[in-house]
Amino acid sequence: MRNLGVDECIAFQDVFFDPVTSTYSPYEQIQDPESYYPMALIGEVGSFLNAYSKRDRSLNDYTAEVEDEAVDMFLYLIMTPKIVCPDKPELFSGIKADWNMPPQPIDNDAALTQVAVSCVNGAARFSHAPQEAYTADHLRDMFGLIKSMAGYACDKDWQTIINTAHAQYAHIRTRPDEYTPDLRTKGAGYQNFALLLAWIERNEISMPVKRLDFLGRMAALQCVHEKSI
Repeated sequence: MRNLGVDECIAFQDVFFDPVTSTYSPYEQIQDPESYYPMALIGEVGSFLNAYSKRDRSLNDYTAEVEDEAVDMFLYLIMTPKIVCPDKPELFSGIKADWNMPPQPIDNDAALTQVAVSCVNGAARFSHAPQEAYTADHLRDMFGLIKSMAGYACDKDWQTIINTAHAQYAHIRTRPDEYTPDLRTKGAGYQNFALLLAWIERNEISMPVKRLDFLGRMAALQCVHEKSI
């Protein structure tokens, strides 16, 4: 698998863009994205801390959940400006520049809490804000906070966390039992099979040949279906 950058993370989200409704699945019913996405990002910070704290109060292993929540924070960070400012790809330039930089270290749980508070405050800045509030520098700073929290709580480097998560997403989205007869995904909705297949091949995701064949058939069916609409 190739190491993913922010552009390929965004490209994966584009797999779920429905050109008919001009919405991202499963967010078709969101009427107020300027409020929803910042709110969801704040919620993911809370979910991340909750999952992390469970490791000390439960006999179960919450490692995978903590990593999932770390990636979810990042995904909402990139989806917020992508939805609110769709014509400004330059907003991601700061994240690109910081991608391979080592995160600022976090020394203990108290420091983790303070970084999380800073992240919440940074996300709150976006709520119902004008597009001018979205800057590459602020997004880079937010990304740095998320990367630091992930590094401390997951004890893994950012590239490994993001690669592992997206490889898992790709495998889930190629399971035949994930789809309904109308080519929709269970619980998610629209998915562009041709874009997903191209993304998997471009990023050299290891995948059984039967899964790739399945995606190819689904892409062909989807093309016929959409031309008939």
